[in-house]
Amino acid sequence: MFAPARTSNAVLRPIHVADALIGLALPMASLSLVGLRLLLVLPDSIAPAVFSPPVLLSAMSTNLANLLLSLWALRGRRGPIWFRDLLGIGAVMSGIYLATMVVLLGFFATLGG
Repeated sequence: MFAPARTSNAVLRPIHVADALIGLALPMASLSLVGLRLLLVLPDSIAPAVFSPPVLLSAMSTNLANLLLSLWALRGRRGPIWFRDLLGIGAVMSGIYLATMVVLLGFFATLGG
């Protein structure tokens, strides 16, 4: 009937800080590259390299891995609560990136570009 109590006695380790920062920085970097390209801020010499299939596939796979690992840590209650909260924020941002890329890929595939 009641939600289970969260454990507040989990040990804070440096790996938790590093994982949380990587989990938050990865989707931010991916979304900023896509956003900069869509706003046409990137020069034309760099844009083909950013939107090449290997770069897009690697960005999508690392964001999917970030999403799955965040869900694994959240479901398993690993680490302190603030660590799980930051991983949840990173998972939401990775999900936003993946959804944006799927919509854009479908849009460009429909247009034939």
